[in-house]
Amino acid sequence: MKKIQTLLLAVLISSLLAACVNQPTDVKSESVKPEPVKPEPVKPEPVKPEPVKPEPVKPEPVIPEPVIPEPVKPEPVKPEPVKPEPVKPEPVKPEPVIPEPVKPEPVKPEPVKPEPVKPEPVKPVSSAYLSGNITLDQSKLSRQNAEVSNTIVYFEPNDTNTVQNIAPTNKVISTQNKRFVPSVLAVTAGSEISFPNMDRILHNVFSVSPLSEFDLGLYSAGTTKSVKFDEPGIIYVHCNVHHSMQADILVLNTPYFTQVDSNGHFTLNDLPNTAGTLKIWHPRGNITSLVLDQQNNIDNINQTLVITRPKVPKHSNKFGQSYRPTRD
Repeated sequence: MKKIQTLLLAVLISSLLAACVNQPTDVKSESVKPEPVKPEPVKPEPVKPEPVKPEPVKPEPVIPEPVIPEPVKPEPVKPEPVKPEPVKPEPVKPEPVIPEPVKPEPVKPEPVKPEPVKPEPVKPVSSAYLSGNITLDQSKLSRQNAEVSNTIVYFEPNDTNTVQNIAPTNKVISTQNKRFVPSVLAVTAGSEISFPNMDRILHNVFSVSPLSEFDLGLYSAGTTKSVKFDEPGIIYVHCNVHHSMQADILVLNTPYFTQVDSNGHFTLNDLPNTAGTLKIWHPRGNITSLVLDQQNNIDNINQTLVITRPKVPKHSNKFGQSYRPTRD
């Protein structure tokens, strides 16, 4: 590229020099006719162009501008009203339907099971009563400390219809001064007995009697736990902490029962006028039974019960082990 420029410059300079030679001069000289000078033609040297290496051009990235389309408002098209052509329905002639004869299926009547009828309890024509006195024979004990007031007297009629729907007689046996109060109690089957702790120490009420085995666990003062007794029989209740605590519960299937007073006297009123058995029970003796006929108005029943067991018989704790020595 530089050589080409040099050649062009040289051609331009030679052209300028030739033009200067042909101009007239202001110097007065003798009139000499100049001879015409024929310029020699200048033959330009051939110039060999150098190959040009094109420099690589890095194209700049073109970021296209976003084109926001102009919203096109559609022109509303007015539909041309179409007039429906009236269609004339062709009359349809119904075909006559001939019903098929229906043969009724024989219906087998289901057997009706009669509902069981519960016989209503027979109300006695008149009520009866029983009364008398109970005494205790403690001659077989070294310590004669049995109380006659712990005796339960109850009547079981032979006619079971008179003892249906026995209402529960819910009771309370509290723990006071390391004792069960009361220590003897009679209730009907289905009754619930509450055991509130009235002491400032822990108690654990339990029973291993086969008819109603239970364990209320340790609980503190002010806490009450309850047990429901469904099966008739005798329940012996103990405390797992204190060996001397024992309560005896008699669960009955008859509502006709009472507890003897401190003088040994008892009275059973409003009894059904029917035959039955009068039973007398003390937790430290055996049950005495008297068979009575239908005429139950008796007021001179005098019985003596033989006491054979100590106040607190020997027993194990709820684990079947001996109690640890305590202050009681």
